[in-house]
Amino acid sequence: MKRLRLKGMDNKLDCAAVERCIKTVDGYENVRINMATGEITYNGECVDENLLREAFAKEGLKVEEVK
Repeated sequence: MKRLRLKGMDNKLDCAAVERCIKTVDGYENVRINMATGEITYNGECVDENLLREAFAKEGLKVEEVK
């Protein structure tokens, strides 16, 4: 599993934006988000990380890699 973290998620509107973003990416069924921490886990074989990042960027959400 790969991990990313959303930065600056402050309210319920952000949560709705995150859900919209994920559903635009092929393989979204393999993506899990912990809304409390902003951490995203996903199967790198089923989900293209670049597409995830682009979807979040379109909503104005910033993503960082978790090491």
